[in-house]
Amino acid sequence: MPVSSPLNFSDLANELKTNVQQEKNSIDNTLKLISQKDKDLRDKIKRSLQQNMEISYKQKLINTRNRMLQLSQEKNMYKTKIIYTLLSVVILLVIILLAIYVYFSK
Repeated sequence: MPVSSPLNFSDLANELKTNVQQEKNSIDNTLKLISQKDKDLRDKIKRSLQQNMEISYKQKLINTRNRMLQLSQEKNMYKTKIIYTLLSVVILLVIILLAIYVYFSK
């Protein structure tokens, strides 16, 4: 049986150390990438939450403005009804005065 020389074991040990070091570097690089992706995802989630809050605020603002517009339109309709009522009363008075004038002129 051939006996292995110590040189072969030393070479094998060095090769194993090199392989372990390469795998450790590969794992470290993967962990860095994972950390970076995690940071990016957290930033995107934070940004998304902030945008959702802004959308909610703007939706409330739109609802408030819509209600203000509705109230303004209702007030304008009320004023229009009052104007038409007063105008019809004035026309009615003019017609009554004309009728009285025609009746007493004969």
